[in-house]
Amino acid sequence: MKRSGVLAALPDGPREQLTELGREVSFDAGTRLFEEGGRADRFWILRTGNVNLDIHVPGRRPAVVETLGPG
Repeated sequence: MKRSGVLAALPDGPREQLTELGREVSFDAGTRLFEEGGRADRFWILRTGNVNLDIHVPGRRPAVVETLGPG
């Protein structure tokens, strides 16, 4: 796995522990990964593609706050 800024910043021991626990996953376009206000029980490192961060707007579609890409 190519080290992103997040992984490269960790010392060897913790970095190895984290990478052993991690797993690669893929999602179809448009898949919602989590909901605003939900439990934060994982984190993601993007290798390819983009993710939109959005917020709920009553009476409207979710408003995109930021689009994140690899790394």
